[in-house]
Amino acid sequence: MLDILNKKNVFTEIRLESGGFADFRIQETKNIPTQIELKPLYKRNPKKTKLILIDLNYKIYKAQIQKYLKENEYIILTNLHKTFLFNRDAILDFEPFLEISLIEILKDYLQTNNFWDTIRRLDDKIIKSELENEFFKDLKKWYYNFNQINFEIFDHKSKEELIVLFLNKIVFIRTLEDYGLIPYKFIEEKYFQAKEHWEIKGRKIVFEYGIILKKMLLLVKI
Repeated sequence: MLDILNKKNVFTEIRLESGGFADFRIQETKNIPTQIELKPLYKRNPKKTKLILIDLNYKIYKAQIQKYLKENEYIILTNLHKTFLFNRDAILDFEPFLEISLIEILKDYLQTNNFWDTIRRLDDKIIKSELENEFFKDLKKWYYNFNQINFEIFDHKSKEELIVLFLNKIVFIRTLEDYGLIPYKFIEEKYFQAKEHWEIKGRKIVFEYGIILKKMLLLVKI
């Protein structure tokens, strides 16, 4: 596993503020670590003459997992044979959101080269089918809402064409996210970054910047 992951992002035996040590912590950015708890795969029989496969029972680690989730968004509990994924919902309702093989996780990781992104995608896949249906229902609402807005027409395209082109870009970006070609939740994160950056400037300044930008675009077009 360590041969596949970027070693500079993998830390072992990390002391936690809540007490205890993390077996492995994968931390690709400062604030979003993912913790892996490794449990034994075999134990010796009473006579110590052979090894017996241990059936990993996540329930006996409830207190440990819930404690560690207070410092981590995700906990991966594995004995290399069985793997359970937990998110913070397990603090209140202790159940893994997914049981999966570690090999499958690593296969997905090789597509994105981002471990956090890989686990987050797996988390969201659980309710993805319902969300996809809601997403396409929302497209109809967005079209209706955009159609109520008065805005200037560019390039001799109709208002309807511009709305459809804009919504097509959103669908295209969602497709890129699904295939790991851009960071997951790209639109959502960019929106909140822009909102935080511009909101403090006030509507008047944002509007003035918009007028300046429009003039610049017209000059470039000429």
